[in-house]
Amino acid sequence: MTHLSSILSTLYGWMVRCYPGSIQTEFGEEMRAVYREASVDASISSSWDLLGVFLKELWDWPAALLGGYHEALSRSSNPSSEGYGAVIISGDTILGRVKDMISQELSFANDKRQVSITALPPLILGLGIMLSALIRTDVWYRLPIWQLYLSAGVVLLSGGIVGLGGLIASVKRLPDWGLTWVGSAFMGVTLFVKVFVEEGVEEGWLSLAPATEVVLGLTFFLAGVALLILTAKRGWTHAGLFTIAVACTMGLSLFQSLTAAPFNRDDIALFAGPLGLIFGLLIYIYIRQSSVVRIMIIAGVGFVNSAVALIATSAWSSWLDNRGAPSPLLPLIVILTGLLLAGPVAGLIMRSIRRLRKPAA
Repeated sequence: MTHLSSILSTLYGWMVRCYPGSIQTEFGEEMRAVYREASVDASISSSWDLLGVFLKELWDWPAALLGGYHEALSRSSNPSSEGYGAVIISGDTILGRVKDMISQELSFANDKRQVSITALPPLILGLGIMLSALIRTDVWYRLPIWQLYLSAGVVLLSGGIVGLGGLIASVKRLPDWGLTWVGSAFMGVTLFVKVFVEEGVEEGWLSLAPATEVVLGLTFFLAGVALLILTAKRGWTHAGLFTIAVACTMGLSLFQSLTAAPFNRDDIALFAGPLGLIFGLLIYIYIRQSSVVRIMIIAGVGFVNSAVALIATSAWSSWLDNRGAPSPLLPLIVILTGLLLAGPVAGLIMRSIRRLRKPAA
């Protein structure tokens, strides 16, 4: 690891030498010193974290280099301007951005109890779907009424617990541990309302004007955007945790959908329990780790969700073929991946906006 650190520090030194001479003279040593400090901190964890620090710096370097030359030209034409150096010292660019991006921590990462609580929503939802499938020993129209209601009640109870946790987190102004509860609750309510409205309209006991449906859809969409922006302001790590919960809930809902007629695939729905456990473990690791590991966790959630989508569409295939409908596999993967990546991407965008606005202040 020491050898790797030496190589990466040398490479970073060459990158610093590419900046305008005035910036190198005034701030070159400071930039190298801050980079060495970040590298030492990262190397304590693993060589992956160390490499992550350098890769993030390399990612930001072209834009920062162009900005450096632009600011150097501005200073030469206007000597009274504040200059690029003040931006570097402030920590809002170069290594300041690297440390913010790579070393960003959740406030409770070392509190195992809170981390465990944060990872619970997908496990609770998965167990609810699995227990409901276990209670149903036959297709719904051959079940005793008490058994049918009990199976539905178990799912609603698990959703209610998560919803209550999301409500408590919202009342407490969305602490870090509540990000998954709010994300899962929001997606759960959205899916519940969608199914409720569609079933009601199809069965004829609910009638909604097209304008009402549009308003209802926009309301949920804007509420989701507002939550995304709120979490993105805290950083990509927080926003990522929020959308991981959203994507996990969506993935679990695919197994729940298989229990409905005409599919009645309770055998597949039994896997919702292990799936919820996998999602919970991934969230736990995401919180406890940092840097490249978190990016790998996001990729892992995306891979698992893609597998769930494949299983679900395979179970729907006969019904889809009878109707001449195309496979929804690709759209599902796009939606699941979009939900998952929306948080980290929004966090990075918000960070860039703050960086652009601050020099002008």
